[in-house]
Amino acid sequence: MKGRILIVDDEENLVEILQYWLEDREYECLSASSAEAAFELIDSYAIDVVITDVRLERASGLDVLQYVQRVSPITQVIVITGFANVEDAVTALKSGAYDYIKKPFQKERIISVVEKAIERKFLLNENSILRSQILSRYDFQSIVGRSEAMEKVFNLIKSLADSTQSTVLIQGESGTGKELIAKAIHFNSPLKNAPFVELNCSTISDNLFESELFGHVKGSFTDARFNKKGLLEAANGGTIFLDEIGDLKPALQIKLFKVIEEKKFKRVGGVEDITVNVRVIVATNKDLKEEVRQGRFREELFYRLSVIPVFLPPLRERGQDVMLIAQYYIEKFNLEFKRSVKGLSQKGRWIVTGYSWPGNVRELKNVIERAVLLENREMLDLDFFEKELAPQSGESALSEQQSGSIISLEQMEKAYIEKVLSATGGNRAQASELLGITRKTLYNKMIRYGIKA
Repeated sequence: MKGRILIVDDEENLVEILQYWLEDREYECLSASSAEAAFELIDSYAIDVVITDVRLERASGLDVLQYVQRVSPITQVIVITGFANVEDAVTALKSGAYDYIKKPFQKERIISVVEKAIERKFLLNENSILRSQILSRYDFQSIVGRSEAMEKVFNLIKSLADSTQSTVLIQGESGTGKELIAKAIHFNSPLKNAPFVELNCSTISDNLFESELFGHVKGSFTDARFNKKGLLEAANGGTIFLDEIGDLKPALQIKLFKVIEEKKFKRVGGVEDITVNVRVIVATNKDLKEEVRQGRFREELFYRLSVIPVFLPPLRERGQDVMLIAQYYIEKFNLEFKRSVKGLSQKGRWIVTGYSWPGNVRELKNVIERAVLLENREMLDLDFFEKELAPQSGESALSEQQSGSIISLEQMEKAYIEKVLSATGGNRAQASELLGITRKTLYNKMIRYGIKA
């Protein structure tokens, strides 16, 4: 079946002709002689295209069009009209019909319009599926973390989602997931169906920044061969995300401040003001307060951007989240690489929880990705990364081990247990899970080594 077509007309002969032509092209056809009967079929079947006469006995094709738009927006509607009723067809097009066909019509015209309508419906369906996947990917539940530090972040960004006008400043070290938070705010807000446009301020030269952000008019500079919309125009009605805002030069900071304040700008070389309604979210790995003190970031822009600041904690301060994130990526890369890794071995857990992760979540993700690919075993030991992921804690025993001093296994085990207990906030259930031992065994070891938690 190439598609399901519903024909709505009270002329029986016309319906039979259309059915014959369309079924000959392997379309499945349903028919209704009234709007009421059409409504029942639309409720009962997944219809790809509706062909309806603009004039029906007790209703109109516009009633059918409006019903389709309400209950199945991606279903396409084609209107049939007599020569004297072309105005009705124009009204239908303005109301959202795909196309119209005038009587008397030819077979080739009907088939051509139906085929194009089917293609449009399938394209809209694919776009709808992709949008659903995007929304689920950036749902709050998809952000991995149960630590107290991340719970504060979750609570804040959930409240931010409904506030579509305030600017948001996301601060955190490289690799902490600032872009993910920006997208979570956008895709969980009333703006989720509007554009989300991003620009990395550190990867674009100063002379191109204005053209990218504001657009330009033809002839405004050597390579400006045509008018170009900027990213602010592209994001109109939605969100623009400016990453690494701390790298923006002071002269450009002034122009950005003016845009945020006035919500209007001129294209490069242009004379007309362009007004936009855009939510601005920015991110940086720099301490902007210190940048202001050093004169590298304009104070007025800092206060305008930091209406609602979000601080992302580094991975080393997120306690048990490190194991949750590691397991999340193991499952992700199992699917991607067709592997069947179950998790981390005790040695793997020791390496993961003992390392400080200066590259944060991004570094952990890369390590797990390589491990899933390189280690051919059910439980990952992280042998390939043992040296580069040497524990970097402050405990004396682990510091001695890192510097090459010889210590006993008992000293190592004690230091490791202390670190895990510290990371879990003294939660023995979580600590025993991370260590890969029972709570009873953990309790016995704590007594043995004199560990208090």
